[in-house]
Amino acid sequence: MILVKAGVGDKVIIPPGYGHLTINASNKVLKMANWVARDFESIYPPIKEKGGGAYFLLEKRMIKNPRYEHVPEIKPLEPANLKEIGLQKSKEMYGLVRDLKKLEFLTKPHEHEWVFEKVLGS
Repeated sequence: MILVKAGVGDKVIIPPGYGHLTINASNKVLKMANWVARDFESIYPPIKEKGGGAYFLLEKRMIKNPRYEHVPEIKPLEPANLKEIGLQKSKEMYGLVRDLKKLEFLTKPHEHEWVFEKVLGS
């Protein structure tokens, strides 16, 4: 279980095989965008069946969802902000469509394992 506390302008990369839930813990409007591979599809039924994610954020602390039998401990990580592929804090990401090679980590993750190793702190 990974927790990334991202702020304004941060970039977060979700590695293959991981899911994600987004929590807006502020009282401000959350603005975000998701870039996904063309064959991507969300898998919501398991989360819906258990009434949410493995943890809930309540009064600034994380508590385990009792509907899950096995809940791993939380590993905090920093936002990705990988300059090498053009994802930099507070730099708009839409310019990357001019250089699609930088986005190949979405469609060819096996060729870009270093990206996910860096994201996971490996």
